[in-house]
Amino acid sequence: MQRFLVAVLLGIVLSAAIYALQLAVEPSAGVRWSLQVSIFHGFCKAIEAVLPGFLAGWVARRRGFAAGILVGVGSAIVYPLVAYPVWGFSPLRVVLINGAVSAVLNAITQSIGGIAGAACSRERAIL
Repeated sequence: MQRFLVAVLLGIVLSAAIYALQLAVEPSAGVRWSLQVSIFHGFCKAIEAVLPGFLAGWVARRRGFAAGILVGVGSAIVYPLVAYPVWGFSPLRVVLINGAVSAVLNAITQSIGGIAGAACSRERAIL
């Protein structure tokens, strides 16, 4: 159980770190994005969708699906806290709706990553 909790927390921290890095590189509102920033943004979005769940599944070794779901929901809760220094708080209704949608979508993608991570962490991974 302790390994499972550590795995989920690592996944959430990785997700928040990727999101914070993405926010740090993005230009402020109204400024044109360079090609490099646009490519970096796409790269961050791609790895942010699966890598934290994969890490959680790998560390947990069992219950990768559940680890991925918890990483997805936890990440959706943490995102507004990471974005606050950059954007400020949105109205509560917007935060709740966006958080609910993000939690569902993150749970789907991160659970897939969690399954893959758990499968790869086994001695005889079936690939």
